[in-house]
Amino acid sequence: RHDYYELSISDGKYTLGPKEYNPDDDAPGDVGGEDALTTIGQIRNDQAYTISCERGVLGIQNGKLVATSRDDITLEANQFVLYKYNEIYYLYNLENESFVGLDDNETEGDRYASLTATSVKANISLGYGYGGDYPFTIKFNDLWLNVYEGYTPGLVINNYDALDEGNQFKLVPAGEVTVAQQESIKERIEETQKESIILTTILPLGTE
Repeated sequence: RHDYYELSISDGKYTLGPKEYNPDDDAPGDVGGEDALTTIGQIRNDQAYTISCERGVLGIQNGKLVATSRDDITLEANQFVLYKYNEIYYLYNLENESFVGLDDNETEGDRYASLTATSVKANISLGYGYGGDYPFTIKFNDLWLNVYEGYTPGLVINNYDALDEGNQFKLVPAGEVTVAQQESIKERIEETQKESIILTTILPLGTE
């Protein structure tokens, strides 16, 4: 059971008082904030998270990584695992049981991400922004994840690195990742790495 409170102001004075629980506050797509993480070290492989910034919530629509910064975006899934393996984080969508990897397409440096069966290009790096309610930054390779309504998916992955409301994120626990699901994610990462080693052995990097 959780107790709910709200902060109000009257005549220049702040008052903290009880707030009646509304089940609609926990509707799918809501990111809350009560249990939001504050450090990268708190991320766990047995926990799924919602990911949001001030401009919107991240999710999946038609197999693409999207954000609700646009009115025409409807999230079909929004629970993500940031699975850590050998000190590397991989972005995985729990509902679709798929990794989220950087697309090959490139338009003037702008990239996007989609669901993929393998962990290739699904590795991400996490950093810190200004702190506050949205303390984290997310990058695919060296490209920043930026939420902005000017792009069809409501986001873009590029080299724009000025901290703002679209690239500082909140992680909120959203559900448990079972042992079986964790093992499946791990096995798929290891299988992808084995295939990469075999391919590199057969066709050395730079060989045509």
